[in-house]
Amino acid sequence: MSDEHKFWPTQPVKHDPTAEKPHQIIDIEKENVPKKSLPTPAYVKFDVIDQYQSAKLEELTEFLANHYVGDAKGRCRFGYSKEFLTWWLQSQSNNISVGLRIVKSDQLIDEHQKLVEQFSDGELVGYISSVPMNYTFKDLTKPAQSVDFLCIHHELRLQNLAPLLIQEITRRSYKQGIFSAVFTAAFTAKQDKPTIPPMLLTTYYHRLLDPVKLSQCEFCRKPQAMSERDYVQHYKLPYVNSDKAKCVRKMTKQDQEKCCQLLNDFQTRNYKIQQHYTPDLFKKMFRNIDNVIQCYVYEKNGEILGFASFYIVDTQMLAPEIVKLHKYIRNGYFYQYGVKEGQNEIDELTLMTLMTHEMKKQKVDVATCLNIGKNVEIIQKLQMDGGDGKLSYHTFNLDWGTEIKNEDLGIVLV
Repeated sequence: MSDEHKFWPTQPVKHDPTAEKPHQIIDIEKENVPKKSLPTPAYVKFDVIDQYQSAKLEELTEFLANHYVGDAKGRCRFGYSKEFLTWWLQSQSNNISVGLRIVKSDQLIDEHQKLVEQFSDGELVGYISSVPMNYTFKDLTKPAQSVDFLCIHHELRLQNLAPLLIQEITRRSYKQGIFSAVFTAAFTAKQDKPTIPPMLLTTYYHRLLDPVKLSQCEFCRKPQAMSERDYVQHYKLPYVNSDKAKCVRKMTKQDQEKCCQLLNDFQTRNYKIQQHYTPDLFKKMFRNIDNVIQCYVYEKNGEILGFASFYIVDTQMLAPEIVKLHKYIRNGYFYQYGVKEGQNEIDELTLMTLMTHEMKKQKVDVATCLNIGKNVEIIQKLQMDGGDGKLSYHTFNLDWGTEIKNEDLGIVLV
């Protein structure tokens, strides 16, 4: 068993499927939480990555572009833009953003000297972040961290550094008075016996918007017997009534308060596990930023009946023969959406079909979502194909109790 897999059994991630109610696994006394950072190996040190410093964000963008999630064959990797990270990490003033940097010194032991010889002093080699949000787990409502972007330099992944970052962000969260977290993991989704009990196992689904480009990038395969013209026709987006299409427009600042209420009401009606947005957080999270996030309303006769959003993340192409054709795939991910109760004008399927049309207008190559929440009902009707990617949802220091279904989950992490 690897050191990292030995780490998780020591953490508050156990699950009791017979528990009648969700509950915090261990109680934390805030005054007993260490005030100083945890000790690290001599060749690295913790550093706060200030999300308000442009140079730090540029450094982080480059680090994630080189070392964050990619396919097993090394042919592609997520490419989060600086603008995207700015949007996510600046959403709250008390977000936690922690890195690991190389420390070069003559005092290092020989083993550590060999480890760091290829690095520059102070080079960023590890990262983790969290955004505090209000969550409801069935009948339990409490703040929890949305943990994201855990990343270790690929040359140091056998050095057991990920647990260090997890423990440090846990310590900082406890000092804030937030004692639970939600996170996703791809590695546990591949395990027959997951190291961490998953709340849910989910699958990515895709609606091809530019099938020719996607086949050239080896994202999908065009059937040999099918012509390119027929392939494009096969993935032509479903027709949407023109009267309904006219009701869709970009959300404005004046719409935000109503959309916040609509979304919170929708989540409460439909999901057992959900995120709640304060008006202030909603205004920061849901605003139109080119190539990052797009937000729309469905308005008829002056009344907002639906709200929908999607975010955009590029996938970098790494294989030389593909890079000659295309440098990236442009992914549009369903984010949060909802419709107003007690009306028959617009449903979730029509709303998100309209969103795929908006994605195509913005040169998005593929629409993507997980099979969670209301997505479960619309995936097949939108002709979305199940992909190879799988993702497990997990909680930290919070047991969700009895089993939940995919359609019960309204949480989306980026």
